[in-house]
Amino acid sequence: MWIEFKNRIVPFPRAGFRPVPRFVLRPVVFFCGLLIALTIGGAAFLIASWAVFLLLLYSWRWKRTALLGNLTVAFIAALAFIYGGVAVRSVGAALWAAGLAFLFHLGREVVKDMEDHWGDAAGEACTLVVRYGINAGRWAAGASFLLLILFLPFPYHWGGFRIGYLYIALFGVLPMLLMAVFWVWRWTKPQQLHRLNVMLKWDMLVGLAALLIGRPNGW
Repeated sequence: MWIEFKNRIVPFPRAGFRPVPRFVLRPVVFFCGLLIALTIGGAAFLIASWAVFLLLLYSWRWKRTALLGNLTVAFIAALAFIYGGVAVRSVGAALWAAGLAFLFHLGREVVKDMEDHWGDAAGEACTLVVRYGINAGRWAAGASFLLLILFLPFPYHWGGFRIGYLYIALFGVLPMLLMAVFWVWRWTKPQQLHRLNVMLKWDMLVGLAALLIGRPNGW
């Protein structure tokens, strides 16, 4: 695997993974995903193909490149919403969700790099944090979360999302984002940053609930 050496230093969180099954599973999953996309339509197939291409580039080289790997993961996460919007023929609303997903995942990916930067440095990965230091990661993650905070009301005011979205976003998603901006500057230990990442995962679920409950009529 392209990332096998790095995974020996920053291992998977559970046992049971073997190189051969992973090597076999990846093309099978890609093929099934592209096949499903083809049944939806040409646009969905194009988006899925682009996502597969980016994932391959990410695994091969960009994962170990400063900020480019983070941007790639965030963009692929955003593509998932656009793909869904194409599937249900509501791309306009999906673009708002994609923008939120991009900023959220960008910040969280940088926090993950902060958590793993000792292993990344040992594996000679040139991530943002390894190359420019922990403060660069703090600025990048903090800026992403602050932009997301500013962007949160936009889908309600200009995207046609209903009031349920705004309530959940302001009282569910926003508090965690504010704490993340604070903690990203205070927490430095891997255990602390891992805790922040887990909290952000839960906040992601709250954000998905906001999008689902407050979605525009007909989406």
